[in-house]
Amino acid sequence: MVIQLPHYFREQADTYRTIELNASTLASYRRNEDSRNNQVHLSENLLLLVVGGQKIVRTPGQPDLVVKAGEGAFIRKGLYLMSSLCADEQPYESVLFFLHEEPVRQFIGQYAGHFAADAAPDDHNPPAALPFAIGPVLEGYVRSVQPYFEQPAAAPQPLLQLKFQELLLHFVLAPDGARFREFLLRINHAASYDLRLLMEQNFQRPFSLAEFAFLSGRSLSSFKRDFSSTFGQPPAQWLKARRLEQARFLLRTTSLSVGQVGDEVGFASTSHFVQAYKERFQHTPGQAVA
Repeated sequence: MVIQLPHYFREQADTYRTIELNASTLASYRRNEDSRNNQVHLSENLLLLVVGGQKIVRTPGQPDLVVKAGEGAFIRKGLYLMSSLCADEQPYESVLFFLHEEPVRQFIGQYAGHFAADAAPDDHNPPAALPFAIGPVLEGYVRSVQPYFEQPAAAPQPLLQLKFQELLLHFVLAPDGARFREFLLRINHAASYDLRLLMEQNFQRPFSLAEFAFLSGRSLSSFKRDFSSTFGQPPAQWLKARRLEQARFLLRTTSLSVGQVGDEVGFASTSHFVQAYKERFQHTPGQAVA
């Protein structure tokens, strides 16, 4: 029998402690005896934290992944053989975060500045898993969420949303965060990012079209094609117009200088901003604040 996760945990809510966060599922899992070579289908990407015992993950064509107590792994969705092994007569215990694509897309969009600086991967076929050591900070994080499994009603969605972001930011901002950022972008590449959400959240950032395409989970050519279909104009034209409209708003409603406004809306230089503004509105940005 193939175990469908996280669906299985949702169906067995009386047996396994779970928390629903928007479309994502958090689960606390414990076994008092070994479970070997279960056929598991992950329908969502998984962040696994092993608290006791060890987890063995097998996938064709790659070495077995052994995750011991005090370790964790990001595991991309797919089919696996999984074993949960107890240790020294102690139960196997783990905390699982099933990362639904939409909240992860929103997270990448919200913190796009931390992702755009990374070089685009040569391919979009990520490894099956990315292991890591838990460490004292993540140990503290696990302790902080454990009470919510005991009393799910005491876990309001806004607070859980912050805990979800806290967890991902721990990896994004870590000294070796580049490998996690690349892995996160790769596993979400197949589900293309909503262009309107991406562009409205980030049009003021000085990203190149190639960086926008990378963040959207598309090749540059696909990005340009999908963008024109969605917005009715090429991305460079839309970006310029949207930035200038925002600049005019800031000039009229804030005390920012012309140079500060240009920087704020993503222009590379003040002279470029002034020239583009004059071409669009037939007067200089300085005249707009006079």
